Amino acid sequence: MGALIVIFGVLAGTFAVVPTEKQGTIESLAEMDAVMAKLQDSRFGALLNSFLQMSVPQQQARDLYEGFDQIIESLKRLIKEEDDNFKQNLKSYRSVKGVMKSAVDDYTRKVNLGKQRLEQELKPNRKMFEDTVASTETDIITTKNQLTKLESGQQKAEKEYKDQRQQLDKLIAAIDKAIEVLQTADKQQQQQPAMVETRVESFRQRITEISNGVKAVKGYPYKPLVHALVMISQRGDFSTQESIAKIVGLLNKLRSQLTAQLEELDKSNQDANRSFQETKKAQEEMVKTLTVKLRRTQRQLTRTYAEISQLENSLKELEATLQKWTDSLQGLEDYWSKMTEQHNKVLQDFNDEIALVKKAIQVCEQNGISRPPAAPKKAL
Repeated sequence: MGALIVIFGVLAGTFAVVPTEKQGTIESLAEMDAVMAKLQDSRFGALLNSFLQMSVPQQQARDLYEGFDQIIESLKRLIKEEDDNFKQNLKSYRSVKGVMKSAVDDYTRKVNLGKQRLEQELKPNRKMFEDTVASTETDIITTKNQLTKLESGQQKAEKEYKDQRQQLDKLIAAIDKAIEVLQTADKQQQQQPAMVETRVESFRQRITEISNGVKAVKGYPYKPLVHALVMISQRGDFSTQESIAKIVGLLNKLRSQLTAQLEELDKSNQDANRSFQETKKAQEEMVKTLTVKLRRTQRQLTRTYAEISQLENSLKELEATLQKWTDSLQGLEDYWSKMTEQHNKVLQDFNDEIALVKKAIQVCEQNGISRPPAAPKKAL
């Protein structure tokens, strides 16, 4: 618009107000009013209006149209400069946008990969290791409890074994004593018959002791034989060697059975001890194996906790950087949108001014101010 003011200023200085018969009239008052209203909105509107009210010599008319032409060319040059600047800025915008978009895509990919590893690998691993630690700790406690129960059971079984063995030893010793009493009674019967009754009474006491002792033996498997010995001790005949030998035979039979049971008891105890030691060793090995597994899993869990913490912190930094790039990209988009809008407005303003000048030319022509023919070129 500054160029318009300068040009019309120069033109105004060269014109003189000279009446002319060629001054035209406005055929359509409404149309001219509309045109003049638009022209009045421009800075050269009042100046143009003054030209329309005076007679214009031919040279002055030529200068006027040259001024119009200069304005149009100046506006076209400004349009080209604006377009060139816009294209250059567009090139820079696309380059910067490409860098920003690449950064956004790169950080988006990194964030997605990090979240994928976190959700699909590390967190499931953490859950697996936590479950393994919990179940292994439970297995260790269970195995130790079983081992404690096993040892307690072994101690109880050992005590029962010793008690039963002591009972059987006492019974066998009592039987041996009873046999000794009978054999002594047999000899005394031959030498001192008066002493037999004393020995018989001692025998009866031994049989009672044996009877009571056998009842305490687990299972009490000798009831018929012991019952027979008790009846014999109470009613039996100890007067002959045959009767005493018969009783001794029964006692030896009972002794053999008790000795066999004692041997079986010892064998069972040995088998139980061997089984206990094997089971104890297996459970102790199980505790060691589970402990190694627990410590290994706890180390894995600790590493996983550290990896999760590190990755979460890294994701926070990546997401913050991604947000910055995203905001920058959006800011660039917003800025370019405004620049494009401003560019289009500038072009529209320039084109509106060109249209306005052309309309001024049309108004001049309609009012008798025609474009003079071009001045003849000077001969060289």
